[in-house]
Amino acid sequence: MKKERNLALRLGYVSKINDWTLSGDILKKLLRSANNMKYLRSLEPNADGSITIPRDEYEALLPNLDYWQQLEDWMVKMDLRQKGVDMRIGLDIASLTLKKLVKTIVLVAGDSDFVPAAKLARREGIQFILDPLWQSVSDDLFEHIDGLHSGLSKRGNRRTVRPRRS
Repeated sequence: MKKERNLALRLGYVSKINDWTLSGDILKKLLRSANNMKYLRSLEPNADGSITIPRDEYEALLPNLDYWQQLEDWMVKMDLRQKGVDMRIGLDIASLTLKKLVKTIVLVAGDSDFVPAAKLARREGIQFILDPLWQSVSDDLFEHIDGLHSGLSKRGNRRTVRPRRS
């Protein structure tokens, strides 16, 4: 992509935010079940080492067992984030806009970090087209674009610019 004509590729760096992490829903369920584990520890074992749990409490604990048994390795991931790209792209947009080097900017992104750059470009008369690669677009950013365009349809075919409705 770096060698494509009329295309600027901005690469950032990957930063490790945390170590291994679980998705939010799974983590919440497991943390809730941790309170039940404290309950189990508080029970006195029988002479043979077994624990007697009343039937109603046993049935309340069963869903927690399911959470732990359903845990799979794909649910755990390294918490990595790409850093530095948004600022580089924003500076490029501002520079191209203020130097009047372009008439149209096509941004392949969708998050609200680009709102200031999009507003600047449009205020200076630059057409600002967004290609979110079929991802959702923040309402803040959608408000400051001139059109949505996807270079590829979901099946991989080329698509045309769809003007934004006013």
